[in-house]
Amino acid sequence: MNAFQLVRVGHGEVRKVPVPTPGPNEVLIKVHFCGICGSDVPRYFSTGAHRMPITIGHEFSGVVEQTGDNVSKILVGTRVTVAPLIPCNACEYCERGLFSLCENYGYVGSRQDGAFAEFVVVPAANCLPIPDSVTLQDAAFTDPAANAIHALWKGRISEGNIVLIFGMGTIGLFAVQWAKLLGATVVVIDRFPEKVNLAKQLGADFGFSSSSDEILSQVRTVCSVSGVDIALELSGSPVGQEFCIRAVRKQGRVVIHGISHKDLLIPEKVLDVFQRGECEFIGSWNSFSAPFPGKEWTETLKNIGSGHIRTEPIVSKICGINGLRSAFDEYRQGIPFNKVLCSFD
Repeated sequence: MNAFQLVRVGHGEVRKVPVPTPGPNEVLIKVHFCGICGSDVPRYFSTGAHRMPITIGHEFSGVVEQTGDNVSKILVGTRVTVAPLIPCNACEYCERGLFSLCENYGYVGSRQDGAFAEFVVVPAANCLPIPDSVTLQDAAFTDPAANAIHALWKGRISEGNIVLIFGMGTIGLFAVQWAKLLGATVVVIDRFPEKVNLAKQLGADFGFSSSSDEILSQVRTVCSVSGVDIALELSGSPVGQEFCIRAVRKQGRVVIHGISHKDLLIPEKVLDVFQRGECEFIGSWNSFSAPFPGKEWTETLKNIGSGHIRTEPIVSKICGINGLRSAFDEYRQGIPFNKVLCSFD
């Protein structure tokens, strides 16, 4: 079969590899769609994976082609989306149902072969059947949409909140839709005006393409109080992190979900205001809870199926496996893409 593998940092290529065989409690998935995640870009160009060469890709949907021993709940022919984290089910966090915090997890596409391939093997427990109302293309967005609602729940979002979302990547654009669905007023910031405009089309109330002091004053004006209730940082940039810290009101909440791979140095005056305001700084990681993979995933599928969460406007490009290398190069050039999907249909 064909698989797009990260051979070494900065170099991926399509290779011929054997079709994998599912072991006990595993299934073989015929992949239909797999998206490039924001985390795939630094993995491809700078950090690498846990082993290389490796088939990357973890935001995907497909159809069960074959089942291994001991698999009875997932049948051949079932359309599924797949949770990429493979919990150990033995550490203290797994025992408490906090699967995102698993200390010995596996991960499809970074610790084992992923879904930029015609077929992939995954644990049967990681498969969620796709409702009839959800297409295979839509279902490939379950992972980023689940990340978005997980981060907002970590921030304890409630109706009437003013929520600032910094970074309009795929997760940010889903966070806009979730926050509106939950009754919040939404302010967005992204350096690309095109992404700000798309966020407004998806429901954002206010949008800015700068993170200057002037914009911070405008955000506070929008709030008619000292700041926003929740600031959700999704860009992974120290600039975004500091802006979010400065933007929250007293006893407001900053949720850090974007991965930066950089230090965060908070100026003394900013830290002083944050501390004296008794604000909260909250980490958010992945999208998994009990029962695994969690309500984040089941709610996402339900709301995509009902039309409350939209995926089509977020698709920038659909390519075949042979177009993935150029798609990664375009991400590196800073072209304001949203989601690039690889299609195996």
